[in-house]
Amino acid sequence: MMLSVIQAVRRLFGDFMVLLAVSVLLFVVSKLMGDPSYSILSIDATQSQRAAFRAEIGWNQSFWAQLLHYVGRTVTGHFGNSYEMQQPVSQILVPYVWGTIKLVGLSLPLGMIGGIVFAFLSLWASDRTERMFQRFLLLLYSLPGFVPVILAIEIFGVKLKWFPPSGS
Repeated sequence: MMLSVIQAVRRLFGDFMVLLAVSVLLFVVSKLMGDPSYSILSIDATQSQRAAFRAEIGWNQSFWAQLLHYVGRTVTGHFGNSYEMQQPVSQILVPYVWGTIKLVGLSLPLGMIGGIVFAFLSLWASDRTERMFQRFLLLLYSLPGFVPVILAIEIFGVKLKWFPPSGS
C-alpha cells in the first residue's frame, strides 16, 4: 500500500516537472521571437510608445520575474489578453470548450472500438489477411494528422451532412 502511494507521488511529481519544463520551453521560445512591440504596435510608433507598451506587458522586468509571472498567470487560468480582439484569451476560449468536450467524448470511444475491432480481425485473420491489415494500419499511422480530418469532414460534413463542415 505504502509503495503504491510513493509511486503515485513520484508520478505526480514527474508529471508536474514535465508540465513545468514545457511551460519554461514555451516561454523561452516566445522570448526568442523578439520584441512584441514591433509586431503589435504600428510601424511608426515612437520609442516612448514602445517603452510604455513593454512596461505594460512586463517586458521591462528581468527574465526570471517574467517567467514567474508567466507561470503564475498560466496556473491561475489567466492566459493574457488578445491584442486583436481586445479581451482576455480565456473568454475567447470558453465558448469552444463544450464543443471540444463533445468531440473528444465521441472520438475517444470510436477510436477505441475501431482499434479493438482491427485487433480482433487481425487476430483471427490468415497470414495474408493479417499482413494486409498491418499494412493498412501502418498506412493510417503514417498519415499526417490533417489527412483523416479532411476525409472525415468530406464524408460526415459534405456527403452525409451529419455535421456542418465549417464548424458550429
